Order: sequence, then structure tokens, then C-alpha cells
Amino acid sequence: MKRFRTSLSAAALSLVMVAVACATCDAFDYLGDYCFPYTCTGGVSGTLKLGLFDLGGNHYMVSGLAIQSTPTFGQVVVHGNGELIGGSLQFTLTQAASVGTSAATAVSHFVINLSSPVLAGTLKGILLTVNPNNVAFGSCTTTFAVCPSLP
Repeated sequence: MKRFRTSLSAAALSLVMVAVACATCDAFDYLGDYCFPYTCTGGVSGTLKLGLFDLGGNHYMVSGLAIQSTPTFGQVVVHGNGELIGGSLQFTLTQAASVGTSAATAVSHFVINLSSPVLAGTLKGILLTVNPNNVAFGSCTTTFAVCPSLP
């Protein structure tokens, strides 16, 4: 029993030390949610809702949702990274999702170039739907907008 209390005390002390150390360490800053409504060739439209994290040194991480409204597809998780290069923000985003009730899976990769400070630019991507094999290429335009509340 004494050995258990000693181990528990050591574990608690270790957790306190880690908490104190992390309170003073440099970490990334959450900058908020940013929304980018998009309209693409072929009638596809929706909104990217991205949580933006500043990692320092002009490096950014994004995590969020692609909400495709036309044609209706729903919400898909996206993630990626970005860099401030010259006067523009350049991001790459990746997503993957099941397609409806079928066995198909859709995988997308996007490149977003936004001019600073207006945060407007282009979104270009590739979509691969497996089963059946179908590859589609798209080109879109986008601009920053206030995020709507989601259900």
C-alpha cells in the first residue's frame, strides 16, 4: 500500500511539473473561425469553415468543415496548412468522406491562394471518387465572409 501511495504521489508531482512547464511554453494561437463561401465551375457551391491556428513564423494550420450546398453533400471534415508568402496566404486542404450510402469514398485536395488583407482569391482542387473510378477537376473563386451558426 505504501508503494502505491508513493507511485501516486510521484505521478501527481509529474503532472504538476508538466502543467507548470506548459504554462510558460510557446504554443500556437487560435485566431478564430474563418468562412469562405465558394462557387465553382459546374454549379458546385458551398462554404469552407476553417479554424485558423498561427504557429508562428508565417506558418498556419487549419481544421474545419467543407459544407457543400449545391449539389447537397453535407459537411465534410477538412484539414491542412498554410504559409504567408509575399502578400498572399497559400493553403492546402485535404478531405475524405463516404459518399451517401454507397461504398464509394471521395477524396479531395485543394489549393487556396488568398490575397492579403482582403482574403479573397482562388480555390482549385481535384476530387477523386473511388468506386466507380471518377476524377473531376474544379476551379472556384472565394472571399472571406462572417461564419453562419451551424446546427
